[in-house]
Amino acid sequence: MRRVWKADLLDTRTEIGTLKQRVTEIETKEVARDQKVQDTHNNLQALTEQVQKLTKSMLAMESKHKRRNIRLCGIPEHIEGDAALPFLRRFMASLGIGGNTGSETLTSAFRVRKAAAAPADAPRDKIAVTKDIAIRSVIMAKSRELGTIHFEGCDIAIYGDPPFAVLTVKRQLTPVARQLREALIKYRWGVDGSLLVAQGNDILTLSSPENKETFLQRLKLNTTIPVKVQKPGTGTQEPTRVHPLNPQAQLLVKPRHL
Repeated sequence: MRRVWKADLLDTRTEIGTLKQRVTEIETKEVARDQKVQDTHNNLQALTEQVQKLTKSMLAMESKHKRRNIRLCGIPEHIEGDAALPFLRRFMASLGIGGNTGSETLTSAFRVRKAAAAPADAPRDKIAVTKDIAIRSVIMAKSRELGTIHFEGCDIAIYGDPPFAVLTVKRQLTPVARQLREALIKYRWGVDGSLLVAQGNDILTLSSPENKETFLQRLKLNTTIPVKVQKPGTGTQEPTRVHPLNPQAQLLVKPRHL
């Protein structure tokens, strides 16, 4: 009987040893797998940070490239080629920019693809490159003052030419900007499309809709009740114009004096 038990005991010990070895191998594999998962997570995080840095660099380069550009809407298609730049310089001169001929304002101009929201019969926009940033600032200030401008049978509106990424951010933050206007809070747009508001010695920045509630709370504004926008044609609402690449963003402008 002892011999039988001894044989069974030896077999059991052998099986336990085998199972112990297998368990050790499985634990080793699990540790290696966990390490691989952690390494993959670290690599993914590093790649995400690298993509963010590259995106910021690309945006900075594109913004720098477009810093002197302005977008002109409403210029007929037949004003093209050699006639385009003289026409635009005369237009600048009519605004009192660049002397009697406007020759010191623009260096080049070209057509761009029509915006998806533009009417079917609308001409393509023109991008004009100003001589320097100071001239562009003067042109944009005049545009904000006059709104749509009638010149030589054309109704011309002037806008900036920000990168697409900046337009996307602005489109997302437009409701917040509207709420700031309703609350008579002064703000400005950052070069990356963020909203900037001065509060004492601090500058509050909103660059993503996810941080909207915190941003509005610091300004002591309502974060839950949507702002009611008066419909066109009712009350005493100021005239508005719509950005060609962002129809949802209505920009308040002063009426043009005839």
